[in-house]
Amino acid sequence: MASLEQRVGVWKGERGWRVCFGPPGAEARVSMQEDCLTQVQDERGIVTRYTWNQELGVATQRIDNYLSGQSGPDKNKTTEFEYTADGNLKKLRAKSTTPGDQVTE
Repeated sequence: MASLEQRVGVWKGERGWRVCFGPPGAEARVSMQEDCLTQVQDERGIVTRYTWNQELGVATQRIDNYLSGQSGPDKNKTTEFEYTADGNLKKLRAKSTTPGDQVTE
């Protein structure tokens, strides 16, 4: 089995940041802003978006299967992260309309 370092690569190409996960040819487009990862689009076109607290340098929100203006149980799956003042994870909230948000503290 290949090590993680051998299976993951990130580099800046002509069309923006690129990342490779796993087997050869598995590639994703990566968007960054102020040195923070803001969006990843895999080879199937599935998008994951991130929002950051620049001061703490931590992700405050992740949206899996991001699709602008669309809704459904498998679309725009949002997870919010809350941190203590020193940057430790305090609360994780998986947003859901049914049966309601799931919170881990």
